[in-house]
Amino acid sequence: MNIISSLIRREFQEHKVAFIWLPWSACCILIIFLLIAISSGSGKIFISGQSVSGPDQHSYSYETEGSSLGTALILRALGSLDSLSTVDKAQTFYQFHHIPRVLFQFIFIAIACYYLTNTLYDERADRSIFFWKSMPVSDWQSIQSKLICALLIVPAICFCCMVIFHLVFLTVISSLGIFHSIPVSRLWQNLQLVSGWSHTIISFLFSIIWMLPLYGWLILVSSWTTRSPMLISVLVPGITVLFESMVFQSHHLLDWMRQHLNSSAIMAIPKTGGNENTLTLLSQPALYEGILTGVLFIVAACWFRRKINDR
Repeated sequence: MNIISSLIRREFQEHKVAFIWLPWSACCILIIFLLIAISSGSGKIFISGQSVSGPDQHSYSYETEGSSLGTALILRALGSLDSLSTVDKAQTFYQFHHIPRVLFQFIFIAIACYYLTNTLYDERADRSIFFWKSMPVSDWQSIQSKLICALLIVPAICFCCMVIFHLVFLTVISSLGIFHSIPVSRLWQNLQLVSGWSHTIISFLFSIIWMLPLYGWLILVSSWTTRSPMLISVLVPGITVLFESMVFQSHHLLDWMRQHLNSSAIMAIPKTGGNENTLTLLSQPALYEGILTGVLFIVAACWFRRKINDR
């Protein structure tokens, strides 16, 4: 276990930009875009309604003129929250969790794919593989540490970035509502942050399992190719799909690849019925086919790393 921990620390030292700075930079950029969107444009919106968030119900009205359009839209949304139907309200709060989840999940997948495609190739390119082979570290331990970094630690960092973005966004819109005397208690009551964040964790875990063939294939390519691992990782499946189409007049491999790269399939929590959707995914044979394929790719990558020296 100490060896794995040391290898993970080594990976972080060598890839600090991709693992740490890139997710946090993306979070900061999204926050800056949020503030720009709130402060840009100008608008005039009149809001009237009744607060039903407690025993001391009261009516309110608000008019904004000459302020930013983004601020006006947020105030209108806060003011009309109580008048929404149950379905519309559920849809609104689902989007609040869903959009940042998709953004940061895409960031995680991009970082993981880039890292796994180049990690073993770079060891041979800079000849550091000879140093690590002289150490009491097995090839499986090296690959295991890389998979832990790419598929567990990086998504954990992206999840933390998403939580920070959520909290900043909520703080901003709540401050606007309080400043303009619009009740925001109903907003916090309906958000269900802990539930939404737990669904995000499940979504991240399912994306890792569902796309394991991709991650296994990328690290396999990185273990044996002598040049351009990114190009090879795309070219080999492309040629195979083309060969199947021309010779067998079928597209089974293409369909299988599309299935495991389908973003709607890996988003484990839909608008409604998250538990049912999770059980549905667990019952799909394609899930276990993907796990088996991904494990075989990883085992093959370990074998190539042990057998192939620098070329």
